Amino acid sequence: MSIDDANGILQGSDDPATEYFKKKTSSQLTELFRPSIENSLNQVGTTKYYNDLTREISAIPFVGENVALDLPDYVTEQALNGLFTVIAQEEKKICENPAARTTKLLKQVFGS
Repeated sequence: MSIDDANGILQGSDDPATEYFKKKTSSQLTELFRPSIENSLNQVGTTKYYNDLTREISAIPFVGENVALDLPDYVTEQALNGLFTVIAQEEKKICENPAARTTKLLKQVFGS
C-alpha cells in the first residue's frame, strides 16, 4: 500500500478501503473461490440444468444466439460482489459510529 493509497482511504467517501481491497484482491479471491463454487454447482446439478436450458434456448431462432455464460464465473463474481458489499457496509458503520470501532487499531485510525 502506498502513501497515496492510505491517504485516499483516510480521505475517501463511504467505502474507500473496501474499494482498495476489491481492486487489489479480486483476481486472487476469484482464483480461490471459483473451484469451490464450480464444485458445488456441479454437485447439486445446477451446471447440468443450466447447460440443458441454454442448449434448448439456443435452438430457438433469433432468441438463443447469445444466452450462454460461464455459470461458475458468474456465480463467483456475484459472490464476491456480495462479500464486498457487506464489507463496505461494515466500513461505513466504522466510519460513522464510534461504537463500531472495537479494536485498538480502529480506535487509533478513526479516533473514539
